[in-house]
Amino acid sequence: MKKKDEFWTWYDEVQGKLNHRAATFRKMIEHLDTFEQPITIVETGCARQKDAWLGDGCSTVLFDKYVTVRNDGSNVKTVDLSAQAVAVCKTLVSDKVEVVQSDSV
Repeated sequence: MKKKDEFWTWYDEVQGKLNHRAATFRKMIEHLDTFEQPITIVETGCARQKDAWLGDGCSTVLFDKYVTVRNDGSNVKTVDLSAQAVAVCKTLVSDKVEVVQSDSV
């Protein structure tokens, strides 16, 4: 199985939880799949609670899974103003995600 296939198998399992956002995430990750070199994903706002698929926070977890499966030096940088959100997010993601507390705007 190719590395990226592992991500898509996982994505197929969770996409139903994303509701209307599933198609957009799929399109975005398909685009990222076209890059052969390592990528950096920059996100404003981070995961604020575990299993928040419908809300405003699953992107960090999804991006983490993607760069972890790529295993090519890709990474995620996410910025959130909330100290509480940053603390929670750090418990949900791998060391491939740099979580920073700051104003991202």
